[in-house]
Amino acid sequence: MRRLLLTSISLLGLLIGCSSQPSDDYAEYQKRLANVVDVTYNTISYSGLVKLTPPSLPKESTISLIELASINHCEVSRFIAEHNNQLGKVAVPSEQLKYAIRFIQLMPKCIESLDDKNAQLKSTLANALIAKKQAASMLFQLMLSREREMQSLLIATSKEIPVLGIEGKEAAIESLTRLVSINAKIDAQDFDAITPHDITLALKNLNQNSYVSGSDFKRSEAN
Repeated sequence: MRRLLLTSISLLGLLIGCSSQPSDDYAEYQKRLANVVDVTYNTISYSGLVKLTPPSLPKESTISLIELASINHCEVSRFIAEHNNQLGKVAVPSEQLKYAIRFIQLMPKCIESLDDKNAQLKSTLANALIAKKQAASMLFQLMLSREREMQSLLIATSKEIPVLGIEGKEAAIESLTRLVSINAKIDAQDFDAITPHDITLALKNLNQNSYVSGSDFKRSEAN
């Protein structure tokens, strides 16, 4: 999935379309040059688009209301309560990912605060922590495939955008690079090095970004 993000960064300035594009002139130049130097001109054929299938998340370990009340002194209990309400259940993938990361960051301290009399509760929380770590990478992939700000990068385009002089290019590349970094830290299980709000900032900079929006598929142009 990190490769997908890196590819998105690399290909932001080279987008395939149906209407006449500057690359059409370049292709014609290549053909003529091939004839002059007597070499075979080869083109790249596209057999079709690959549909990305969102991953299936593992079943979460549940924490009962009684167990939640037992860790009321822990900061993580607030995040669990928010996730268990109706708003948490319908949260977009990026918010689910942010919640999971914060859960992973806060839960160890809560587990350490419990004495041996709460061995069963400590075991339940430890299992929940493991499940969240296992789900983090899948939640990241889910964000890439379902988050509105990311979808335009995964859709065939009908026009090209120039490599130079385009507003929003630096912000777009910076945001994608930030997401690559977050993904790398998730893969390395280095959750304490992640600032969850950085996910929001990255998506905010991609939202309605003029450089990214240049890759949006336009039916009117493609037809």
